[in-house]
Amino acid sequence: MKLAVFFHLGGDIDVLSPFLSPFPGGEIKIIVSEKLLATNHRLSIVLDAYGLEPEEVLSHRSSRDELRNAISDCSHLLTSSESNLNPHRLAFALTQEANHLGLLTATLQHGVENIGLTYFDEYQGPEVRFASQQVLTWNGTRSLLPDVCSETREKVIDVGLPSARPDPAFDELFEAMEFNPEGRKVIGIFENLHWTRYSDDFRRKFLDDLQQATELFPDLLFVTKPHHEGRWLTERFQGDRPENSNLLIIDPKSHEWSLLTAPTLLPSMVGVITTPSKVALDASLAGLPVAIASYDGQYAYYNDLVSLSMSNDWFEFLRKVDAGPDDFGATQNEAFIGKTVSSVRAPQRVNDALLKKVSQSATISSSRPQQRKSLACENGG
Repeated sequence: MKLAVFFHLGGDIDVLSPFLSPFPGGEIKIIVSEKLLATNHRLSIVLDAYGLEPEEVLSHRSSRDELRNAISDCSHLLTSSESNLNPHRLAFALTQEANHLGLLTATLQHGVENIGLTYFDEYQGPEVRFASQQVLTWNGTRSLLPDVCSETREKVIDVGLPSARPDPAFDELFEAMEFNPEGRKVIGIFENLHWTRYSDDFRRKFLDDLQQATELFPDLLFVTKPHHEGRWLTERFQGDRPENSNLLIIDPKSHEWSLLTAPTLLPSMVGVITTPSKVALDASLAGLPVAIASYDGQYAYYNDLVSLSMSNDWFEFLRKVDAGPDDFGATQNEAFIGKTVSSVRAPQRVNDALLKKVSQSATISSSRPQQRKSLACENGG
């Protein structure tokens, strides 16, 4: 068995890193997108930690022959950000070629609100498809939206959440930064406000309430981290930003901070306020009180967690985080985790799903060799 692991977008790095150790009796082949390799230093750090390096580099300009050549010596292809949506088109095309070659293909759920599975909007709806033969999700079909097509449902396999933490190499980088020399309690503020799902009024209220929070709780340190790809507050927003001596706004494009994602930062925090995102799950798994900025939006999936729809909600949440009790938020976290994932830190469930597919394919191939070839072509789309 030879598994090709394709790193396409920045979010793939933490999702796919649990699978960089070879399978028993197997091999790993690293394939990366040209843009990711050139712009994201986190990838090199992770690969170095495993003594690996890219064997193939692909781009949107890669021909079908180049895609096929990159995987022609492999038996499996594993991706994370793969679908027929434009941002995922390179992984989608590579998976189609893998299907044509007869490889076994699988893609991993990469977010609480994953396009095509657990999230649709007016721009991205039920027409989303996956080329992969297996869609490996955190809790099977339990969280799938009703409009998810039967083709996708039939591909879904429950593997739980393979990992909840980035590679330990990033912990060392974070500890060396000494960003909080005074040792204050840290509140994490995570914003992903570039999404079309948010109104201008939502964005304005979020910034106004953040400013007011820093003034009402001067002894807390508010560390605000914009989304790595969205960078709304540090790049897209052109107005006056919140400012205070106890407010640190991280620039995701700076060399040091670009290497660190939310799960690495969370152990240094005592509470989290976030826009709807996977950060809510990461913080719940870290045992932190979590609040979801909601305002004029409806975010039913996060109903187990504290909702911030007005300024006073921020005050009450921060007051409880600052004063206790120590188990504040524990019940809400447990409910949210139980609804979202069937297991945590069990990457062998992915391995088992791939190996089971190998066994099934071997049986089909020995009894009906022509049918397996036909299925491979059909899955190629």
